[in-house]
Amino acid sequence: MGVALGAAGERVVARALVRAGWRKLGARLATQDAELDLLMLDGETLVVVEVKTGRCPFARAEFETRALWRPGHRFGRADLARLRRAADRIGQRLGR
Repeated sequence: MGVALGAAGERVVARALVRAGWRKLGARLATQDAELDLLMLDGETLVVVEVKTGRCPFARAEFETRALWRPGHRFGRADLARLRRAADRIGQRLGR
């Protein structure tokens, strides 16, 4: 998957969250632990959003209704730990 597809997925998610009332604080924020795809504010809550964008591997019509959303299927415990450390660092910088 290319960088352009990932960036497009992040833009789609950010727009949806902004429409839902969240405030976008940043995107693709690099820390020493991980890159944060989106940094959002939901009311007073600081939220880190990890976006996983992929292509549908099926081209045939009978698969069009198949559920392909699998939360966390490409995101392991080590990834989550890195993201938590990065989010903590950002939160500390912002006083949250």
